[in-house]
Amino acid sequence: MNALKGKVAIITGAGSGIGRASAIRFAAEGAKLVIGDKSDAVHETAKLIGEGVTALQIDAGVEADVAKLVAAALSTYGGLDIAFANAGIIGDMGGIFDIDPAAWAETLRVNLIGPALMVKHAGKAMVDQGRGDHEDQQQHKRQIDEVGDVEIGQRMGRPVAAKGACHGGSI
Repeated sequence: MNALKGKVAIITGAGSGIGRASAIRFAAEGAKLVIGDKSDAVHETAKLIGEGVTALQIDAGVEADVAKLVAAALSTYGGLDIAFANAGIIGDMGGIFDIDPAAWAETLRVNLIGPALMVKHAGKAMVDQGRGDHEDQQQHKRQIDEVGDVEIGQRMGRPVAAKGACHGGSI
C-alpha cells in the first residue's frame, strides 16, 4: 500500500464524506497531505490520519483560501503532485420557479468556481515544478496546440465551463 509514496496531495472537502475517506486512503497509500474544509471537522480528519497531514479550515470557493492550500503544500512538503477538488455543496433544492438567485450563486461559487480555482493555483504550481501527471500535462499541451494559440487555450476554460453549466440545466 505505497502507491502514493513520495507524493503530495491537496484534498478539499476533507472534513467528511468522500473527502475524508479519500484523505485517509491517500495517507494509507503513502501520500503527504494538505487537507481543507469549511468545517473544523477537517482537524478531526487530520487526527484520524496522524503524521504527514496539514489541515486548514478554508472555503474552497475563495481564491485566497485555495492559494493558501497550495502554498502550504509547497512550503511544508516541498511540492505538489495531486489536487483533488472534492468540496461541494447541495445548495438550494427548491424548484426552478422558486429558485433564490443568491443560493444558486453560492452553489456555483463552491461547485464550479472552486474547482476552477484549484486548477488555476494547484495546476500552475505542478506545471511550474514539472510535477503532476505527465499525461495530463501532455493532454493540456495538445489541447492548447490544437487551438493554435496559448492565450486562447488558457482562456477557453471559462466559457466552456459556463456553457456546460447552462446545458446541465437545459429544459
